Amino acid sequence: MKKRLYRAIGGMLAGIMVTSAVYSPAMAATGRVQTVAVEEEVSDETEVVEDNTVSSAAVTSSSSSSDDAKIELAALATPEPGKTYVADFVALAADDATKGQALDGMSLADGTIVAHANANSKIRTDSHGVTNKPGDSYEIAVSGNAKILFTSCIYGRSTWTLSDANGNIIGTFAGKNTEAAGHDQETDGGETAQVIKYKGEATVLTLTFDAGAPGETYVHNITVENSALPTGQGENIDIWFDELATDVEGAPDADGNPTVIKTFEQQEIKYGDSSLRLVGNKNADYEDGLERFTPNNNNKNFMNLERDGKIVNAYKAGNRNATANDITAIPQFGDGTALVFDCVQAGTFVGFVYTGSFVRVWDFDTATGERIPHGANNWLLDTEVGAEYVAFQAEPGHTYVLSTTGKTNNCGFCGVNFALDEEVDIAVEPWSTPDESTYNFDASKFTLEDVFLGTSVASVDKTTNSVELNAGHTYQVKSVDPGVGVKFSANGTDKIKIDENTTSIKLELYEIPDETLTGDIITSDGNASDVTAIKFKNMISGNVTEATINGSSYTVDIKPGDYNTVIEGSLNYTTIDKVKVHSTVDEAGNPLDGAEPNENDIYLKANDPSHIDLPKDIQKDDADKQVQYVSANETAPIKLNNATSIRASAGDKIVIPVDGFKKITVAGWYAGTWDINGQNSVTTTSSANAANPTTNSYFTNGTESSVTINITGEGANYLYWIDVVDVAKFDENNTTIQVPSAQFPTLKDANKYINTLLDRPEGEAGRMTIELTDDIEEQIVFDAPYTTVKGNGHTISWYYGVGSFYYSIDGSTGLYNEELFYDKYDSQEGNGSLWGGVAIIRGDNFIAEDTIFKNTYNYEVTAKDAADFEHSAGGLVTEREIGTDVAIYSTKERSNAFYVEAKNIEVYNCQILSSQDTFGRNGSADNGYSVYVKDSVIGGNVDYICGEFTAVFDNCELQWKTYSDGKNNEKIGYITAAKTNPYVFRNCYVTADDDTKAPLGSYGRTWGSGSNVSFIGTETNGYINEASGWGQMSSSDSGAKFYEYNNVNDGNKFPATGVTASTVAAVVPEVLPAELINEYVVGDNIVDKTLGGWVPVHYETMYNFGDANDNETVNAADAALVYQYTLRPESVAGIDMVQADVNGNTVVESADSTHILQKTLNSNYLYPVEKAPSES
Repeated sequence: MKKRLYRAIGGMLAGIMVTSAVYSPAMAATGRVQTVAVEEEVSDETEVVEDNTVSSAAVTSSSSSSDDAKIELAALATPEPGKTYVADFVALAADDATKGQALDGMSLADGTIVAHANANSKIRTDSHGVTNKPGDSYEIAVSGNAKILFTSCIYGRSTWTLSDANGNIIGTFAGKNTEAAGHDQETDGGETAQVIKYKGEATVLTLTFDAGAPGETYVHNITVENSALPTGQGENIDIWFDELATDVEGAPDADGNPTVIKTFEQQEIKYGDSSLRLVGNKNADYEDGLERFTPNNNNKNFMNLERDGKIVNAYKAGNRNATANDITAIPQFGDGTALVFDCVQAGTFVGFVYTGSFVRVWDFDTATGERIPHGANNWLLDTEVGAEYVAFQAEPGHTYVLSTTGKTNNCGFCGVNFALDEEVDIAVEPWSTPDESTYNFDASKFTLEDVFLGTSVASVDKTTNSVELNAGHTYQVKSVDPGVGVKFSANGTDKIKIDENTTSIKLELYEIPDETLTGDIITSDGNASDVTAIKFKNMISGNVTEATINGSSYTVDIKPGDYNTVIEGSLNYTTIDKVKVHSTVDEAGNPLDGAEPNENDIYLKANDPSHIDLPKDIQKDDADKQVQYVSANETAPIKLNNATSIRASAGDKIVIPVDGFKKITVAGWYAGTWDINGQNSVTTTSSANAANPTTNSYFTNGTESSVTINITGEGANYLYWIDVVDVAKFDENNTTIQVPSAQFPTLKDANKYINTLLDRPEGEAGRMTIELTDDIEEQIVFDAPYTTVKGNGHTISWYYGVGSFYYSIDGSTGLYNEELFYDKYDSQEGNGSLWGGVAIIRGDNFIAEDTIFKNTYNYEVTAKDAADFEHSAGGLVTEREIGTDVAIYSTKERSNAFYVEAKNIEVYNCQILSSQDTFGRNGSADNGYSVYVKDSVIGGNVDYICGEFTAVFDNCELQWKTYSDGKNNEKIGYITAAKTNPYVFRNCYVTADDDTKAPLGSYGRTWGSGSNVSFIGTETNGYINEASGWGQMSSSDSGAKFYEYNNVNDGNKFPATGVTASTVAAVVPEVLPAELINEYVVGDNIVDKTLGGWVPVHYETMYNFGDANDNETVNAADAALVYQYTLRPESVAGIDMVQADVNGNTVVESADSTHILQKTLNSNYLYPVEKAPSES
């Protein structure tokens, strides 16, 4: 998997200003550069180059005019130690106030950077920042030791030189950055900066673009990270918390045997003037009122962990901080489990952890206690899910807080290592190579990477004599050449820790044997591929190796490493295939135990015939072209621009043959204007790219034989592709489609068809029905409004769950991607905002009938699940294979089956089944979503109805999903975790999927403040804990509205009198107040008031007051039944407590009998409960 380095950069301020502050060092020594005349190459035809997935821009040119006038220099402001200054040219280019402005004399980054430039050097108007001409320079003020981070553009060139005030060269930056954000797909959108460290006193540095460069270059930003001054005397820290723990007697285990628990108190440990505090929650059982740190009471996930080569335990002291998602103040003892570190001297902090999710690091000003934001976030960094450590550069005067978030309480701390910044020169001895090898090692190159920070700190080749490393840090050596293995001679491994005895390092090199990689060539359409060559390009070295194709398979001998697969010769297929080739033998050629052969199937996706890839189409023979290219000027014809686009000029036309009803969509980028048949003209800009192109569309009328794209933009016009999609006209007599079927094999096909229907009326008149003919395993987004799914008892299922990583998940959407499933190179967590979602409802007025929606994540492992699974984090099962028991307690995780993201969703006679977070959404925004569920089963065990939306559940079964191993069934969880909009349950009943396991749980718990849930006339069947019917997710949650009204247990009155924590007075349940009885219970008020006037199709009036025996008639027999109940309740069976309580006071009494009798005599008589609260 890709590992991302999270860099904390504060003070992201960049702009233009003139400052009166004068920088203190002598300005005469700054080496200011005058503008010189530069002869430029002028061209009226400039090719635009673009990566096939992300944004790009043109290399523009303009006439040069020399300007020998001496520049009036702006004064430099004095930078503050510990502060970061950024000249963000990309931001300036996006700002209407600054785009296009001349660069010369600009004061940037709060006045700490000043530009000196050619008259033609300008802030750009696109995503490429600034144009610099040869000889341009920037003066950069630094407060002392500093890092200069330089982000250039892939369309840059030549070099930049950084020099000190005396003209001494400190280092150089490459003007062309092959990993710049927005240009290189391999960076996954991440910005990659080059870094030079300056060591010395406060001064002014000069960054100069090569005066002999052949043309202009582009810069994205310049960042200066000034080192902070120490605020005290720090010390190195190396502690494992097992060293603090003592053994105490714990509670007996399940068999009654005594247990021992390691424990220690919350405490502060001083290291010089710095401080490490281990803070936890409160516990009144201890004299100091503070919970003790333990390995989560001997939870196996917290014990015997391998961290940094040691076996250790992780410790926590109660739950997380009450505001774990938004910690605004430095936590104190009793505030919840966290590590707090006051830093007084710069260094690298490494905290070793166990987490079921991720760890977040917050940054505070030690002196003021104020939280320090970093970019768009209020926190410094988040680790990856399941991380074993968190590492960052700590600055003096900062207090850092390590905590879990609201995602989980499963987080513990193992130990801390802190190494003060102390750079040492380490000699590099000549490397050693095997005597018998004929491999040429002379050109080998290596990098040294800080193991915990993940940063590359030095490069080593045959000429390297020394490297500058940090004392106390551990480094890993990596080979750039996939054919060369490397290790440190001192220990025979690829890692070394720099301690006081380390004065030199020596590398031992060896040749890595080739591996044989084999696989099949799979096409999505089942046809033979037209690929003529398959090549594998190493992601690090760029080395390319060609495979031998044998029909529908291939073989290649190749060095271990990561490769991109490149296919050649195909006009009909594309691939995104990547492969990891691993070693199966050691350096001596001996087989490695358990090493599997290298196998990788290459999945070729057939080009969609409705999708015309213009760069590919224009290269075909005329007879095979899908469209006709008509050039207005044959001397400048429509032509290939690059692998992803074509170039056309004003007056050119592209003619598309059509028949029947079609939707034509045209996509372009960077520059150009075009229309379709003279309509829907559109102009693109440089902000468009392959991922987000500029498009326009046109619908044919069914009689046209061709459609013409007219190019009208001046200069070059760039087009990507044309889609020609069949569309059908809405037919009011044919509104049902079947899935799976020959025409619609998947739900996705059916949903797309509905979305593209021509002349489909708005509202109910345009409702379409998808009818299931069989079970289907598919993740589906229903985003077409007014869609009904009739399941006919069939199941829609999927398997994603939080904490498990699957190859097929598209990280940008959280949704299934078929190509990624076959690629099996990288994996993503079944998380995102969807919690893995099976059916994601994004189309308003959706109806589901007679359908089972099931997330199988905690039910069983399907064949698709097993083939897709890569790994799990946080103590979940390490393998998901057919037959694996994933219904045990330890495998339970969030795994949504029905995701609510639309208005007016109706569910009737369905089953919605999973474990945690079965039904609902992950979000706090009130988007007006509403749901009505009737006669359906909702199943799960923790918060299985959750999130922000309004919901009414009528006559529903609320089914506990028990754990197969019997663990925790006696405290199984919560039905609800509501936000502020109401959940109203009417005449529902609580059950279990296995009665023998006797689960006992709660109605619900808070999820933030203001949670709102009402249970009315609920039959609990002994499955709700009377003493803890409600609870809190976080101790800071307040203002909950938890209501109960005439609920029963086996027919007997049942109030849940308790909550799950003694401190949660804010969520003590209450009797439903009169105004809500009127809204939720009386007549159809729930439609008008709760559902906002929306009348679901299957809605019926729920309650007939006075009908105590529930036979749909109110008469004297009902009055008699109520009266008998008031005398001897144990002798009466079958009484409807809600309908009998016509007084609306939750007590069935003789007065209710009198009111019912009056109703039988006068049908116009109003019961007290039927009167508006103001009339009562």
